[in-house]
Amino acid sequence: MTITQKKISEKETAFLDEILNFEFYNLEHPGNTLQFSFGPSNNIKNYHFEHGKRYKYSRRIVNHIESKGPANWTLRPDGSGNLNAVKEGNVSRFQCKIIFSED
Repeated sequence: MTITQKKISEKETAFLDEILNFEFYNLEHPGNTLQFSFGPSNNIKNYHFEHGKRYKYSRRIVNHIESKGPANWTLRPDGSGNLNAVKEGNVSRFQCKIIFSED
């Protein structure tokens, strides 16, 4: 089985690689730190974020952090009298507040 990855444009790559200043917040367990590994299998990096601290990383890392969380499911009728489970998104566990100015 081969896995093909979606090709992204140069414009989208530049957007994801933009460095952001942000504050990290652990919404699930306030005050706790977050540790995870991220990157391609030939260049995995370890990250460590403390609650309430400021960091400078790419938008790609910020998107990864904010996407982690359990799925939010709901039941919806399918028109034939049955209910189907539909994913409505993820429950936020972590938040990164972007800082636009260094005061």
